[in-house]
Formats: sequence, C-alpha cells, structure tokens
Amino acid sequence: MAAKRTAEKTPSARQPKTDDVDEFMKKVDHPLKAALEMVRSIIRGASPAIAEGIKWNAPSFYVREYFATASINTRAKTGECVQVIFHRGAKVKDNSTLGPAIRDPGELLEWLAK
Repeated sequence: MAAKRTAEKTPSARQPKTDDVDEFMKKVDHPLKAALEMVRSIIRGASPAIAEGIKWNAPSFYVREYFATASINTRAKTGECVQVIFHRGAKVKDNSTLGPAIRDPGELLEWLAK
C-alpha cells in the first residue's frame, strides 16, 4: 500500500512539463485566468527547483512530490476565486485539532479542514 501512495504523490513516469500546463492554460476560458497565471508565476518563481504538471485537472507544483495545486474555484462561499490547495495528505494527523501553523496576518487563508 505504501508504494501506491508514493506513486500517487510523485509525478508520473513521463515527467510533466511546463508545456503541459501551458497547453492546459490555453484552453481555460474564465475571467480569473490572468489571476491563475499570476499565482502560477509566483509559485514557480519561488525556487528554480519547482516544476509543474497537471494534477486534479489543474496546474500543480512539485519538487520531489506534489505540494500544491492552483485552480479557479467557482463554488467558493465568498464568490469565485483562485484557490491554492496545499497538499498535506488525506490522513487526519494526530494533532488535527490545532490546524496548520501558518502565519496569516492578512487573513487570506481559509482552512477547510483541521
């Protein structure tokens, strides 16, 4: 089972490329496309080690394994927005009552789960 979980987190044998995401983005027809492109640029610009591919039908970012996915959320409570999902795994952690320890002075983050 552990081998399968690892395979799901890491990019496929055919290494995804920025070209794959560029092709995906050409097909996006939404008013928030420019904002999604900006988020994509910011994440990629954070480190030359960050690569990208498509996961969950959206631009996703990885170093050794995927750590984030960016998409246009059309079902957000506060209206349509660009959503960045940070991958932490699906299993509930022992300390899940505390939530993540990330400073958010501008209160921009909305945590959907502990």
